[in-house]
Amino acid sequence: MVGGMPEEIIASGRAAADFLRRRRRDTRRFRSIARQRRREGSAAKSLYGARDGRVLQAWIGQSIVGSGPELRTRSVVRDLTPEREWETALRLSRERFQRFFANAPVGIALIDRIGRLEEANRALGELFGAAQQDLIVSR
Repeated sequence: MVGGMPEEIIASGRAAADFLRRRRRDTRRFRSIARQRRREGSAAKSLYGARDGRVLQAWIGQSIVGSGPELRTRSVVRDLTPEREWETALRLSRERFQRFFANAPVGIALIDRIGRLEEANRALGELFGAAQQDLIVSR
């Protein structure tokens, strides 16, 4: 039911542990940790199942307000999937650029704002007849 409308999820009467993508034994462990966290108020990361069958990682923040019959909890559940996808795409993009920079057949350099070389690729070293590391000026 993760991914449904809040009213729909609340009306289902299901608990957060019902959405966990874990083995039964792990769910019992989660419930015991959840009891402890209810007393303290905290946040946790867990794997949940969405309505469409995909597994998503969620951040859960919970705090306790009041005591006795007035005891209430405030919870926030946030799907971390977009951030994880963005981090993966960014990492892959950086890796592709590093390979391109290192293996490019043309000379490429990264220059700081006052004109000093910060990085240079092998082709630039060959162009100037110097070792790649010799082109970079130490600060």
